[in-house]
Amino acid sequence: MKEHPKTYRFRRIYANLPINLRSTEIACVVDCEPMTFNVIKLELDNKTEFGYKAVDMLDKMGFLK
Repeated sequence: MKEHPKTYRFRRIYANLPINLRSTEIACVVDCEPMTFNVIKLELDNKTEFGYKAVDMLDKMGFLK
């Protein structure tokens, strides 16, 4: 399965975040579920639609530029 195109940009930003920020800060809310950067990464690792929605939302908010 091909990886979502915005996933690479998310992973690059994720790698540069401080570790404590990855698990404590809410990055976005998808389908009424708050998601931290760690949760988004786990969803992307499992190639779920939930993770792709989160990455799309972060892109629309301008975080993946």
